[in-house]
Amino acid sequence: MGPGTKVSARPGRGHWSTFDCRDGLVDSIVQAIAEDGTGHLWFGTAHGGTCRYDGETFIPFTTADGLAGNEIWTIKADRQGAMWFGTNNGVCRYDGQAFETFEDRDGLTSGHVRAIEEDRDGNLWFATDSGVTRYDGRTFTPFAVPGDPDVKVVYADDAGRLWFGSNYGATYFDGREFTTLTMEDGLPGGEVHAICADRQRNLWLATDGGACRYDGSGFTTLTTDDGLVGNRVIAIFEDSSGCMWFGTDLGATRYDGQDFTTFTTQDGLVSNGVRSICEDGHGQLWFGTLGGTSRYDQSSVITFTAQDGLTDNAVFSICKDRQGDLWFGIRHGGARRYDGRHFTTVDTRDGLASNLIRRVLEDRDGNLWFATQDRGACRYDGEHITTFAMEDGLPSNRVETIYEDRDGNVWIATMDGLSRYDGRRLETFTTEDGLVYDFVTAILQDDRGDLWFGSRHIGLTRYDGQNFESFTARDGLAGDGVTAIFQDGEGYLWFGTNGGGVSRYDGESFATFTTGEGLAGNVVWSIVEDEDGSMWLGTNNGASRIRLPPAVPPTAVVDAVTADQRHERPGEVSVPQGTGPVAIEFHGVSLKTQPGAMGYRYRLAGYEEDWHNTYDRHVEYRNLPLATYTFEVYAVDRDLVYSKAPAAVRLTVVPDPRIEALAQALGQNGLGEGVIGESQPLRQAQSQLAEVAKTDITVLILGETGTGKGLAANAVHLSSEHREGPFVHVNCGAIPGGLFESEIFGHERGAFTGATSRKLGKVELATGGTLFLDEIGDLPLQAQGKILRLLEEGTFERVGGNETLAMDVRVIAATNHNLEDLVAEGEFREDLYFRLHAFPVKLPALRDRLGDISLLAVFFMDRMASRLRKEVDRLAPEALAALERYPWPGNVRELENVIQRGVIICDGPVLEPAHLALGPGILKGAIEEKLISPEEYERLYIESLLEKSDGVIRGPRGAAAIWGVPESTLRSRMKKLNIPRDGVSPDSES
Repeated sequence: MGPGTKVSARPGRGHWSTFDCRDGLVDSIVQAIAEDGTGHLWFGTAHGGTCRYDGETFIPFTTADGLAGNEIWTIKADRQGAMWFGTNNGVCRYDGQAFETFEDRDGLTSGHVRAIEEDRDGNLWFATDSGVTRYDGRTFTPFAVPGDPDVKVVYADDAGRLWFGSNYGATYFDGREFTTLTMEDGLPGGEVHAICADRQRNLWLATDGGACRYDGSGFTTLTTDDGLVGNRVIAIFEDSSGCMWFGTDLGATRYDGQDFTTFTTQDGLVSNGVRSICEDGHGQLWFGTLGGTSRYDQSSVITFTAQDGLTDNAVFSICKDRQGDLWFGIRHGGARRYDGRHFTTVDTRDGLASNLIRRVLEDRDGNLWFATQDRGACRYDGEHITTFAMEDGLPSNRVETIYEDRDGNVWIATMDGLSRYDGRRLETFTTEDGLVYDFVTAILQDDRGDLWFGSRHIGLTRYDGQNFESFTARDGLAGDGVTAIFQDGEGYLWFGTNGGGVSRYDGESFATFTTGEGLAGNVVWSIVEDEDGSMWLGTNNGASRIRLPPAVPPTAVVDAVTADQRHERPGEVSVPQGTGPVAIEFHGVSLKTQPGAMGYRYRLAGYEEDWHNTYDRHVEYRNLPLATYTFEVYAVDRDLVYSKAPAAVRLTVVPDPRIEALAQALGQNGLGEGVIGESQPLRQAQSQLAEVAKTDITVLILGETGTGKGLAANAVHLSSEHREGPFVHVNCGAIPGGLFESEIFGHERGAFTGATSRKLGKVELATGGTLFLDEIGDLPLQAQGKILRLLEEGTFERVGGNETLAMDVRVIAATNHNLEDLVAEGEFREDLYFRLHAFPVKLPALRDRLGDISLLAVFFMDRMASRLRKEVDRLAPEALAALERYPWPGNVRELENVIQRGVIICDGPVLEPAHLALGPGILKGAIEEKLISPEEYERLYIESLLEKSDGVIRGPRGAAAIWGVPESTLRSRMKKLNIPRDGVSPDSES
């Protein structure tokens, strides 16, 4: 045993709430923060104007609302309650209703207003790049500051002096003359970014060389040597407790007069580039940064590291034994026992097989089990250590975790499977027995008796003794690599992940905690609960304790329902059927959880029975049948506390007279299936097809290659009275002229050489159904006459036959040619053209329905990813923008080809622009070549996996792990597609 070390607990880092563009900020670069007289916070941004935050929602204001400019440098509330905004295009005054703008033509020294201050006489001072201007409510008076006209800071001290910061120092004005202070007078840097006074009336200046305090006679300088996180100080602020805060390019530093405490992105700041600091009326500090804004509310998280007595900061496991001592499994230091005062060590010197400890467990007999990374599992009875390894039956010597179930069985999880030890022998389980993945990293049996298995790459699985159910990041888990599982005293399940933090699960929803909430690290290897109900987590950067505050239920609010129009805060809404998706927007109000971190449970009662989870603040329902529904939504805060009652809105779907006839024509299996898009050109074409479907009129479908003419023809067939009959597709351009008559009308035995028996033509095969003449513009002139007779008389004869037969067929034709041009050139019969042109329907090109590109792209992406079993579930905004810019000469078919190729080469969850083959040369080949089947795409993908893994299938670097599927699944697909490995067919591989 090693010597003990006394623990020294350090104060908590506090809880941070981060806000960026996803939460409603118009721009993530926040340059100014101020609070108005009503308690609302205002955020000035670098490019997007300003936002007002009321505790729930960000309300944006830009030049479209009256702002002088969208680049906001400073915000100031005057004594009358008006808000002033310094911008790149003048200064604005906002009285709560409208903006009033002042520019250089009104008397400002320049339109670039960097700072605003109000002196004790109520005059406003504006700092610009050409000096300063005083405004007394009626008149602007300019002043030229000596030394440097580019003034960035203005501040009024208690003595009535005005201080100005510039690129070359600080200058104060006593009402009569200017006095300048520079580095020669003691400033640590020449460029002054901020000035403020503390409660002792000392003046503080932020410079590019550190911060300094001016007591009226001399400067006291603070730099990184004294504890600042960075020397380029951008902002200074004194909070209500008297602590000074310094915002720098490298984070924020708090100074209490004696000690410095540093806060960076590791402590929860959204960005280390702190531009401004403000304290609101609740005592919470707000930091404006280059990446958004962060709120600090002084919650408690206490951290232990190697400096406090651990042998290594990487704590893989924590276990409390029956004596109440805590055992820590350390990455390289063996096991450490903590008795509340001292640490002691158990390692290889005491008989452990390895010092690489990943898990510690105490069984019901008081034995301690240690999972090692490279030498199997060890059992310690207090005196002797027994080792279990591969030679004893373990599937691998790399043991990730050990667990004892309520029947006394010890489960040992390794990288190649799971073993159960009943005290006599080991029994092994793998994916072939039902595990989602062989690499099991965490195990737990909950209070219902279900066993939970966390895996290295594919989430976790719940096993109730008969069935397996899987959960992944798509369901709300912090990450798919699950490293620890724990159930607390209230029945909540906790899941530690490999890089995503920890998730808390109540049986319905997941709540996530990360370094942003104060965790020492986002890789969580172990979780335990102490007697006070606090949760202890061992992470890659030390141990953390989480003490959740008392539950305060949030409130759910339905903001709007949008279909044919937008309905704000509705109680009951009627929407016409078929006007597009019904979008419902909502949000949660919580005192401790920002809107972007809230979860929601919702359902549309009357349409669905099950509740769904989401972290978005809107849902959409499509193609709702005529009925009355009730939408219900609960808000769930980060502690999994639900709102006491759901927010609800009554939704009635009523017939839309504009498309009621269309709905009747489509039927249950009509045009609504397979047609993706909501654009007006597409809806117009669908309406025309629906109207003609209920008749027997011959239809001519026009459109470019790839617009879906075949799909439209099939939809007309399914919506017509011929739906019960066959749909026979004839490609007119693919039939040689000499064989056309035989193919269409059939022939009798002996009609020509090789006609050894009667053959029925396409017309007879389509009896009672629909004959689709695709690409009729490619029909030879001789054959055109035969088709004209068929359409005009409804009769035909088989080749070599004398019997006249009647046609019982609906005819639909389609072409990508301009038939009028072909008629003018003598290549198409005019009488046939007029016969076909009785009811033409033109399908829009994809470039004419840009709004449908995103719907089509997501549909093709999901379908291809499902076929390949790849987790590609998002389309990057830049990729969507590229798709919408491209002209799509090959239309929907080309888009499908591009998306399929992108999914194949995509190696992550997001389809990026680099995955899209939009180059001219590539596109030409992609359009002209024959489209390959999904099976052929899958073959190419598997072959690329095998090439990447050098033919290795199993193991952490094998093709199955790269794909993220069980080894058995990959081998099954290889066998089905007959893909060899190293030249050996799967059928012959042992």
